[in-house]
Parts: sequence; C-alpha cells; structure tokens
Amino acid sequence: MFFDSIEEQQEMLKSSDKLIHEQINELQTEIAELESKIRIIELQITQTNTDLEDVYNRYLKLSMQECENSLNELIFGPQQSLYHQSYEEIKTQMERINNNMKRNKNIINKTTENAKKTERYISRLDQIVIAMNEQNNSTLELIATYRTTSFQNSIQRISSSKEVNIFSKFSKKLENEISKKQKKVSELRTETDRLNLAKEKTLKNLNHLSTAINSLSECISIASKSKPLLKLETVHNQIADIEPASQRKHKMPVGNVLVLAPINALTRQMRGTRGVAHFFGPGNSKMRF
Repeated sequence: MFFDSIEEQQEMLKSSDKLIHEQINELQTEIAELESKIRIIELQITQTNTDLEDVYNRYLKLSMQECENSLNELIFGPQQSLYHQSYEEIKTQMERINNNMKRNKNIINKTTENAKKTERYISRLDQIVIAMNEQNNSTLELIATYRTTSFQNSIQRISSSKEVNIFSKFSKKLENEISKKQKKVSELRTETDRLNLAKEKTLKNLNHLSTAINSLSECISIASKSKPLLKLETVHNQIADIEPASQRKHKMPVGNVLVLAPINALTRQMRGTRGVAHFFGPGNSKMRF
C-alpha cells in the first residue's frame, strides 16, 4: 500500500508538473509578444513626435520667413522693387504657403489616426494582461488545491505506516518541488507587474502625444487664420512722391500694406507659453524661437 501510494503521488506530481510547465511556457510566450509589441509602440510614438516637431518647425519657419521677406520688400525696400515684383510672383508664394499648410494638416490627421490605433492596441494589451493575471491565479489555485486535498490525504494515509523516515524524505522532496513551482509563479507575477508599469508609461506617452497634437492643431489654426491675404491693386506707372525716411519715420504707412499685428500677437503668445517646445513636454529643448 505504501509503495502504491508513493507511485500515485509521483504520477500526480508529474501530471501537475506537466500542466504547470505548459502554463508557464504559454505565459512566457505571451510576455515575449507583449514586450515586442510595446517596443513597437514606443518606436511609433517616438517617430510620431519627431515627425510633428519637424513638420511644425518647417512650416513655421517657411511661412513666417516668406511673409516677413515679402512685407520687408513692400514696406522698407527700394522704390524699384515695387515695380519689378509682379503680382504673379507674390501669388505663387502665397499658393506655396497654402499648399504647405494643407500638406502639414494632412500629416497631422494621419498622426492622429495612428494615435487612435495605438489607444485601441493599448486596450487589447490590457485585456491580455488581465488574462495573464487570471492564468496566474488559476495556477496558484491549482497548487493550493493539490496541497490541501490529495497531498494531505496521502500524508494522513502514509503517516500511519512504519516507514516514517522514507515518507519524510519523500514529503520534503515534494515540498521542494512545490517551492520551486511557487518561485516560478512569483517570477511570472513580477513580470506581469513590469508589463503593467510599461503599459502605464505607454499610456502617459499617448496622453502627452495627444496634448501635443491638440496644441499643434490650435497653433496651425491660429497661424492660418492670422495669415493676411495679399490684395494688390493695379500699380500705375507713375513716380511715387516718397518723403525722406526722417520725415516718415513716425508716420503710419498709407496704401496696400500688410499689417504684422496678427503675426506679432501669435509670436507673443508662443513666447508667453515658453515656446512651442513647451507643447511637447520636457526633453524637446531643440525647438526654439
């Protein structure tokens, strides 16, 4: 009877060990997949943030520089520039600025769609983490059931026999095996906690990215609304009677002259918020105005 019970215990231990090993292998495979997916998401977020910075810098520098150059030539340039600069050239410049704005808006829309896809992917990761926690709990319950039912019944049955020493050695061996299994389960729990921390960090990055996208969209909307439209009249071939610079220094310009007040107001607003780099959070100090 004693040896039969020992063999039964060994068979039960082998079957439970096989089941636990299968669950551990499944969990490790899922953990590896989650790690690779999280790395892909982090790379996508980094690339998206870099693309947004490049687009915004390129758009802002191009639009403001071209506007300032055109205004400086119209207001402070020599008299000959008013005759040599044609309507078609100025119109071409404004069309190029409008095309750049449209292209940048399309890039921002695509980035927003990628951010939404990433949020859906994060929800899927949450479901996978919950499933892993449930599998860990079921494994612990299986070990607890094994220790409290069949193993304890076998101990009570074998303890009445004479081979107490043999049974004690065998029970210690079983206890060691169970301790190893519990250690593996603890390691899996630690890995699950690490994945939860990585998920929270990814969610924070997504929230930060969403805030940056909204701020960038507002800035582009303000810039597009504040950009003055050129309205040129027919220039007559007459010699303009221009006063000396000393006399017209403190006078307001007369005629079709663009006003820089909206652009200056936008610049002051950006400087009041510590620059556009403040929209992208700490670490993006390379964006300066």
